[in-house]
Amino acid sequence: FFNDIQCSILAISIQNDFYAPKEAVDWFVLKYIKRIHIIPSNYSSKSIGHFGIFREKFSTTIWPSILEFINT
Repeated sequence: FFNDIQCSILAISIQNDFYAPKEAVDWFVLKYIKRIHIIPSNYSSKSIGHFGIFREKFSTTIWPSILEFINT
């Protein structure tokens, strides 16, 4: 249903995410514009995982980039 998508999509991959590894997200985003790959060590973290970006500890580091995309 790729042709039915009528909105912008922000695709995020995280280095240690086993649900959606970088290669899978790379494949998925071939049709989209914005993509982010997060390396946990850049955010003073050993591991973030698939749902980790939603933890409050990333509210001042990772979240602003996501919110900026959503608000544009």
